[in-house]
Amino acid sequence: AIDWEDYHRDSGYSPIALPTYPWQRERYWIEVAATQPLPNTNRQNIGHPLLGHRLRSAALKQQQIVFESQVRADLPAYLGDHRLYEKVIFPTAAYVEIVLAAGAQIFASGKVDNHPPLVVEDLLMQQPLVLDAVETTSVQLVLTPNQSGYDFGIFSLKNSDDKHETWTQHVQGYLLAVEAPAAKARLDLAALQQKVNQEIAIASYYQTFLDVGVEYGPNFQTIEELWFSQGDSVEVLGKITLPETIESNTNDSLHPLLLDGCLQLLATALEDSPDSDTKTYFLVGLERLNFFSQPGTSIWCHIQPSSQPSPGVLSSFDLHLVDENGIAVADLINLQVSRANETDLLANQTDDWLYRIVWEAKPRVSKDNKTSQAGNWLIFSDEGEVSGTLAELLNQQGEHCILVSQGSTFSKLNSDRYLINPAEPQDFEKLLSEIVKKEQSVYRGIVYLWGLEQKSEMSDIPTTALELCTGILHLVQALTAIPPHHWGKTMPRLCLVTHNAQAVTKNSLQVQQAPLLGLARVIVLEHPELETVCIDLSSQQVKETEMLLEEILFPETEEQVAFRDYERYVARLQRADAQTIVNSAEIDSSGSYLITGGLGALGLQVANYLVEQGARHLLLVGRKGAVSPEAQAGVRQLEEKGALVKIVKADISQPDSVATLIAATDIPLRGVVHVAGVLDDGMLRDQTQKRFSKVMAPKVQGAWNLHQLTKDMPLDFFVCFSSMTSVIGALGQGNYAAANAFMDALCHHRQALELPAVSINWGPWATSGMATKLDANLQSRWDAIGFGMISPNQGISLLAKLLNSKIPQVGAMPIDWSKYPTEGAFFTYLQKTTNQKQAQEQTSVNVLTQIKAAEKEQRYKLLVTHVQSQVSQILGYQQGKVVSVSEGFFELGMGSLTSVELRNSLQNSLGCRLPATLTFDYPTVKKLVDYLIAEFIEEEDEDEIFDSEQSFPTETTVSPFGTLGDSDDAEEIAKQFAEQLGVQWDD
Repeated sequence: AIDWEDYHRDSGYSPIALPTYPWQRERYWIEVAATQPLPNTNRQNIGHPLLGHRLRSAALKQQQIVFESQVRADLPAYLGDHRLYEKVIFPTAAYVEIVLAAGAQIFASGKVDNHPPLVVEDLLMQQPLVLDAVETTSVQLVLTPNQSGYDFGIFSLKNSDDKHETWTQHVQGYLLAVEAPAAKARLDLAALQQKVNQEIAIASYYQTFLDVGVEYGPNFQTIEELWFSQGDSVEVLGKITLPETIESNTNDSLHPLLLDGCLQLLATALEDSPDSDTKTYFLVGLERLNFFSQPGTSIWCHIQPSSQPSPGVLSSFDLHLVDENGIAVADLINLQVSRANETDLLANQTDDWLYRIVWEAKPRVSKDNKTSQAGNWLIFSDEGEVSGTLAELLNQQGEHCILVSQGSTFSKLNSDRYLINPAEPQDFEKLLSEIVKKEQSVYRGIVYLWGLEQKSEMSDIPTTALELCTGILHLVQALTAIPPHHWGKTMPRLCLVTHNAQAVTKNSLQVQQAPLLGLARVIVLEHPELETVCIDLSSQQVKETEMLLEEILFPETEEQVAFRDYERYVARLQRADAQTIVNSAEIDSSGSYLITGGLGALGLQVANYLVEQGARHLLLVGRKGAVSPEAQAGVRQLEEKGALVKIVKADISQPDSVATLIAATDIPLRGVVHVAGVLDDGMLRDQTQKRFSKVMAPKVQGAWNLHQLTKDMPLDFFVCFSSMTSVIGALGQGNYAAANAFMDALCHHRQALELPAVSINWGPWATSGMATKLDANLQSRWDAIGFGMISPNQGISLLAKLLNSKIPQVGAMPIDWSKYPTEGAFFTYLQKTTNQKQAQEQTSVNVLTQIKAAEKEQRYKLLVTHVQSQVSQILGYQQGKVVSVSEGFFELGMGSLTSVELRNSLQNSLGCRLPATLTFDYPTVKKLVDYLIAEFIEEEDEDEIFDSEQSFPTETTVSPFGTLGDSDDAEEIAKQFAEQLGVQWDD
């Protein structure tokens, strides 16, 4: 055994006592040193933090050499100080250091302190590397021998569980070794300082960067002195010094912080350029870098315009780097610089936001897992043969079935047959009140087959979609209104069955059934206790009933299953390879382009893009016309750019209105962008058919009308602005998810008919669109679960790539998967790494079990603390701030969405089923804990345990060390900290 106390005796550390129970979620963080080496398990480690280790593999060809390292926004820690538009960007100087460090390894003569002179030629920057704060990125340098040295490329790969690995290239060039470099004359720094003698204040210089979105943190603020002169051209001289926090490493060739400081000086050299109004620039390439010797902790950099500027770039410069004695360190010859904005610099980074749904064949794990207890099944039967066949098969297994068909009024035909009206929520309530006997009924499942109903008339498609959603909405409302214990030990599983509604293969779809799939994504989030699964049959419905039987009798963890040709398929969300889906469209100046919702913020963004690409005839459609000042100003700007804008006031949910506006177009229509949409958010328990109809009208009826009336036209593109809600769901947006799922299916249907179409499942746009209506609390919640925002420039850049996408449905979702819950099988390829999942599993304990195991007098206090912690987390309180036990949740700012989150969170942590109205029935911590104690732990005299609110923390903000008074003694502070946590300090 190791005596840890003795081991740390001389370390100077002070012990801190940790909480006695694991769900307090307090953090005890040790900051990473700026020079801490990266984690590395490979045995070929060479000791360089950026170059990493050399890989050896029989698969390498042509005597290739490969080095690999792991980087992150804080590994090495100084990288976090290099930010562009609030994103951590891997510095250009770091790429150069990787190449030079590799050259030192490859060409070294064997002496430890002998760094060979090197030459890098034709360095080409391809795209930036954005670093994540949590997920590490693998960076590989691949060197392939040529006649005089090595061709090289630097690539990156996000270290996720996505099995479809896609490496991204960032840099390419050539690496050479020189035997005897030409001697460089020592630079006379004193003489140069007399010539370049106009000083610039360093603090204001870095503020100028910050003003244009370039943020250099302390580690990257390496310019110590900065001078310039103005003659025929600008010359710049700067002294660059490593921060004291960065230790000099003998393995460094040219430390990235030193070289980056030199590159920062370019902003001064560019002030005299013809395009000096453009404040942000990026490096395009470098003709040649001559590396002579390793510097110390300080260097001087002299910048002059290049004698041979490259055509097509903004400016070219030569940089001469010397040490403090004027001895040459490196020359950068013909460094090429171009102007940039956020879209230019980060355009390719949005490729990481692209996702697609794929279907994979997956046979069932086992057939020998039948449960011993038979039960009841509630089947909402179709008019075909599937329901009858399924009921017969279930009866053969000893199960009991109740069949419910659609009718105009409620009617009980016999004990096992009912008729109900799907549009009447009272019919569902009456049905369940009859068949669910309090604490006696055991229902294993509810099978919803009404989605299999066929409608032959094309005009009925939108109506059928609404009717199907209305039925399942009323069913879920009735189901969840029943107290959980009335169902027995478990609630029945909800199975939504559709027919050819999923795009497993490239066939035309029954698009009217697709909204059920989007609605199901929200049911999963709002009512996880129903364990909702979607099962899609092919055209061979009756023959697949045996497969359906097996799927519902012996459920697995899948949420989306489909049968095709007697094979079982499951849905997976995965990153999309941009190269395989991107397909931009040519804009025809002689054609016209129709934009629905064209007078809103997003619609005007799209219109502006089309005009900039050459469109000259626009039809902007809106329900109200250009009545707002913003719309009028937007139209004027389009006209000033040469566009002829026709404003059409129309309701696109009405076929006659759409037919009229298209018929009135005298210029051939070349493209349609369907942006129109409305919101009417609310939890499913509060939704109505009317609210669903309102949201589905523009997206379902509108999209269908546009499809029907343009399907015979030679369009170049047909774009639907869908939402990520139809893919991953969103609390309170069941109607919106259903509506967008219809557009997703419609675009699959169109491509199957060889018509252009793409449905883009957008994440929230930052400065326009419906995301701007989010309040601060909801925005905070989105941030906490990993939802990022799409800037208008980024969104338009993605739209340009996807106008005529090769696949019909593409997710454009900036999501941090390390924060977003990815437990479902649907997210298999996006789930956290093994270490992250293991850590999560270790902290995800069944709190209720531990509370029951505690001493009787401690149980109530432990449960109060846990509930307070959950409520504080849901409300987005800062660490150390907890809620009062007596103040109402809704007075504290909890809403419908967060109340569902709290209920789901408590269900997961306590391992028990809780009613959907939990926070409404028990709206304070005390009332909620009283209920949990009585329902799940035991009956006891609460007054003996819970004397007053003073027994627990009330709403207060606590520092990381509690309220410490004036003590300066480290051990005394630690003791007081322990007392704040209720921990016994061991002297």
